[in-house]
Amino acid sequence: MKTLACDAIDLKILQILQEDGRIRFRELAEKVSLSSSPCLTRVRRLETAGIIKGYMAVVDVSKLQSHIEIYTEISLVQQGNHRQTAFLQYVRARPQLVELLEISGRCDYLGRFACGSLSEYQVIVDHLLESPALGVANVTSHIVMRTVKPNRGFDLKSSSRSP
Repeated sequence: MKTLACDAIDLKILQILQEDGRIRFRELAEKVSLSSSPCLTRVRRLETAGIIKGYMAVVDVSKLQSHIEIYTEISLVQQGNHRQTAFLQYVRARPQLVELLEISGRCDYLGRFACGSLSEYQVIVDHLLESPALGVANVTSHIVMRTVKPNRGFDLKSSSRSP
């Protein structure tokens, strides 16, 4: 995969857009010391290269409805076979699944579920464990008690970080 070379201005643009995706181009241009046209050209180039994947609103679901979030470690019996395909098809079809990462370590996947109730989540877990076609060996659940630091994007301000 070819990567796009980003300079300090590109990184600053990306950092600002992560913090405020609705910022006006004129204001963004001022913050990175460019005129509007070159700033817009840079943003479009970052979008075309796939570095900016899209824009979305950060919604506080708790203000709309009661829900619980659960991080779920999922281990498969065996990777790289038809079971993995069946597993992925099943979980991708679950609207409660917010995010799924394939990871290294003691489990194969880390999922983030948002469910209306614990019993709703339990139905999903039961199906994962009881359906041999999905090939799930183990599920470990971690219920989110509260968010201490929400995701606000990646730190693109500097390449050297101190503890």
